[in-house]
Amino acid sequence: HKEESFNVFKLASDLYYRENFHSDIMKAFLDPNGNHNEGNLFLYAFIDFLNAHFPNEPYISKFDYRNATAVRESGKIDILIKSEESKHCIIIENKINNARDTWRQLPKYYDLMTNQGFHVDAIIYIPLDESKKPDQSSWNENDINHVKPLLCCVPAYGADHNLVDNWIHPCSLLSKNIDCVLILRQYGELIKLLKLNSMNNILLEKFHQAILSNPENLATAIS
Repeated sequence: HKEESFNVFKLASDLYYRENFHSDIMKAFLDPNGNHNEGNLFLYAFIDFLNAHFPNEPYISKFDYRNATAVRESGKIDILIKSEESKHCIIIENKINNARDTWRQLPKYYDLMTNQGFHVDAIIYIPLDESKKPDQSSWNENDINHVKPLLCCVPAYGADHNLVDNWIHPCSLLSKNIDCVLILRQYGELIKLLKLNSMNNILLEKFHQAILSNPENLATAIS
């Protein structure tokens, strides 16, 4: 068991389990116009991460996001990074709380933005860990041809490439704003704690099922 660190997010409230909580934090850093006063630093670091770890996906040009904004819940999209100038965008779907996908969820977001004249550079899917994948059971052939090539699954923590090690931690080293540095460090530790709790829950569930499967297992466990 990893000893829990002194963390401002846990001290403030218990809302850190909710999806909106994480989307709000990510949006605050990804938005070049945010109060962090670091301009495109965090957004460009995110684009560099995608280009480096998803070489088979379409290359994303930072030039297309010189005057970008990040918005929340635009057409029900968790986080939308877009440039009205270049008409390029990046769609981010946050699944850190392990919520189920709705019917054609990612394709609907793709259709929404392309119908507005935007070129979708990537669709980022962020589960807590690598075990959760996008549900493609409701996708049609057109969705598979157009949406699947843009899909980048980025676990919050635990895989070879993840949000903590490949974006949050590097951003904490790049930033000159001490408030940003501290928030990023604490947020990264919070995600690690959520991943640890998730693993513990899985182990407890397996133990519970083993006990229920055979009465002798209960007697053995008690002894």
